[in-house]
Amino acid sequence: MIRMWRLSEASADNLGLACTGDGLVLGRTHLIERRNGHFVVRGHTEVARLLKCAYQTEVPTDGVIAGLATVAAALNAGDPCLAPIAAVHLKMPQLPDSATRDVLEVEDALIKNARNEELVGGGSSDFRKASPDDPKHPGWPAGTPDGKGGQFRPKTDAEIAPEVKAGALRLAARRALRTTAIKLLRFSAEAAANLIPILDVAADAAMALDVADTVSQFCRLAKDVTAALDFAQNGPRSFEELQVPSGDYEEFSSYDGFVKRESAQQTMTKMFGAAGDGYQYHHIVTQGSANTDNIPAEQLQNTDNIIRLPTLLHEAVNGAYLEESPIEGMNMYRWLQTQPYDIQREEGLKILRRLNILK
Repeated sequence: MIRMWRLSEASADNLGLACTGDGLVLGRTHLIERRNGHFVVRGHTEVARLLKCAYQTEVPTDGVIAGLATVAAALNAGDPCLAPIAAVHLKMPQLPDSATRDVLEVEDALIKNARNEELVGGGSSDFRKASPDDPKHPGWPAGTPDGKGGQFRPKTDAEIAPEVKAGALRLAARRALRTTAIKLLRFSAEAAANLIPILDVAADAAMALDVADTVSQFCRLAKDVTAALDFAQNGPRSFEELQVPSGDYEEFSSYDGFVKRESAQQTMTKMFGAAGDGYQYHHIVTQGSANTDNIPAEQLQNTDNIIRLPTLLHEAVNGAYLEESPIEGMNMYRWLQTQPYDIQREEGLKILRRLNILK
């Protein structure tokens, strides 16, 4: 089976690799940055940490770093053709969903915050000595008990970078609301209203996102919350209710074909289109990684394998795939891709039932 690799368009909704005027991004996170007018590949450790966060597995980075160096060289040479070609040859999969993109951005902010704070071993003694007046590297003042004077100290809440704080709060809000929706599926709506402070959680999320400087992030979360709670209050669904509306079984040669098709006039006409506000499509037998090569596309991209879930519940399902598998040290996602299609499907349905999404 031939797998096609391509770049994405840089945008707020991007999940893939994209070349921008400031470098190369995965989702919205830079792997190549512009520094002092030049394009620079992120450090080896930073790239490894970002890719592990993106794909939830250790990624061999030697080849990736070499490929990124080629992209950076092309960008620095002002070659508009070589840079994207070299980027495509990285063969880097898209991020699985917007939640992973958000987590990756928080991880990036934490890395940059730590980068600003860490000591440079080869620097001068003046640089390595912490000053209580240094906003980036604050230190304990002279005379602090326990010999802390002149040592670096943790930043206070007021000193933490706003983007780090906002990202962490946004993640905490999503997790709290996702947990609320899952609990709602386990109880009747009336019982859950007495047991779960939904409005308090939503208010906390609003305040958390108010700390962040984006109205759009809150609006997106509001749509996700509305969809998840509306879904959850009506309880688990039958499989037919989770399927996309279709008069009959349909299969496609690619996921793009499921969402849209190209007419004879080379114009794009919608098939099932986007999943809708607050919703995402979920593959019961997962696409990507080994399944891309081992399972025919038509078995993955069809109306029996693709269902429609609220985004917050989809994130919960994705989290279940990252839990420990019967093989120690291997998560469910990786283990399942070593199994036959029928077993993968049955385990995928079990996850949906365990989360009370599927009856």
